[in-house]
Amino acid sequence: MRLGIVQSTSTPAEVAADAAAAAGWIAMAAVRGCEAVLFPELFLGGYSVAGWRSRAIAPGDPRLAPLLEATAAGGPVALVGATLAESGGPAIATLVIRDGAIAAIYRKMHLHPPERAVFVAGTEPCVLEIGGMRVGLAICADTGVPEHAYACAHLGVRLYVVGGLFGTGQGQQEIATILPTLARRTRLWVALSNHVGPADAWIGCGRSAVWTPDGRIHSDIPSVEPQLLVVEIEE
Repeated sequence: MRLGIVQSTSTPAEVAADAAAAAGWIAMAAVRGCEAVLFPELFLGGYSVAGWRSRAIAPGDPRLAPLLEATAAGGPVALVGATLAESGGPAIATLVIRDGAIAAIYRKMHLHPPERAVFVAGTEPCVLEIGGMRVGLAICADTGVPEHAYACAHLGVRLYVVGGLFGTGQGQQEIATILPTLARRTRLWVALSNHVGPADAWIGCGRSAVWTPDGRIHSDIPSVEPQLLVVEIEE
């Protein structure tokens, strides 16, 4: 399966602008033969706990139109981070946009302490089939709870994709240790799409990458520039 990994910066509270930018990344990935495109955590509108209302979307939101158009007619499946407005409370989510529609939604199951005051945690993993491969979705702090990746592995997943916001300093250390360890212990491919540049109180450190099931880096983006990484994931 050919995966496109987007490393980029969001525009704070500008969901429409980020949706248009995401559509551009998807078009670029389509030209390179990608079957799926992975984006960072809360890419649409950027990461914010206190300012979540200005970033919240719901299925049917007209601001999602560029993404629906970009994935229609056999385009790549887009895995896009967004703040999801729901009656039970907002969620940190990954929208699975496929064939011009939202096909599934994964809600982050393991929240940071500040997030718990605002967001509602998801209750179950989300597993998809893309290009003949079973794919499990994760969002940032999910990776700090190994049981999340193990649960996906037990569901037959071969690729564990992470939309992240890992910042400079501690986040760099987490990328270098937690993700390869998860790959090695679960025997899964692990892919990370991370922010670069300002993201609320953090500075995204980039370092988006893919690790093989033995924990080795297969491909990465060593710079902190916006970039599309295209990787062949093998069974």
